[in-house]
Amino acid sequence: ATEVKQSGFVTFISPDLAADLLGILNNDFNIDEGVSLDFDINVNPKAKVSIILNESTGNQLNSRGDGLIKMKLEPSRDLELYGTYTVSKGEYRFNIEGLFAKNFEVERGGTVTWNGDPYAARLDLVAKYVTKANPELLTGESSAVSTPVEVYLYISGGLTNPNIAFDIKAPRASSTTQAILANRLNTDPAINQQVFSLFAFNSFTPPSEM
Repeated sequence: ATEVKQSGFVTFISPDLAADLLGILNNDFNIDEGVSLDFDINVNPKAKVSIILNESTGNQLNSRGDGLIKMKLEPSRDLELYGTYTVSKGEYRFNIEGLFAKNFEVERGGTVTWNGDPYAARLDLVAKYVTKANPELLTGESSAVSTPVEVYLYISGGLTNPNIAFDIKAPRASSTTQAILANRLNTDPAINQQVFSLFAFNSFTPPSEM
């Protein structure tokens, strides 16, 4: 596969390219001598796109999708990107302060939109991590059993400082268990407490107020 880096944090990898595009530009054009270049990059599902959200923690989106991205290169000006990239499938690597890292499956339809400044991209992504846990410690049900648990990660806002939110669902649990979970997980602190426990121990934890 040939890797075409458009900036320090976004990479397009296309198996169909025979040479590195930037290498061609460096060899055949001298951008510093007043040449302005506009490119329309037609990203298709064959291309792998990697976007780093946090270089220090390693939080990164690796995906396949499609979109038409315009790239502008002008002398003495920063790189500009325009357009929307839509995810068809992918993985989001989520790392919390080096304590642990989890791979989330990115849901189809998420978007990354640029309107000039590459670092000012706008994100609208939903990703899911699946584990298995017994909700008894949280719900207090002695009859509860281990069940698949889905942790949803919602990423929105700016690329350099995105908004992060979580949700927890247990779609195969009994209706009673699901109702209790919905009642107990009704604030961000309550959800975040359980997310941390699920990540660290694959287990729920008693709510802090109990």
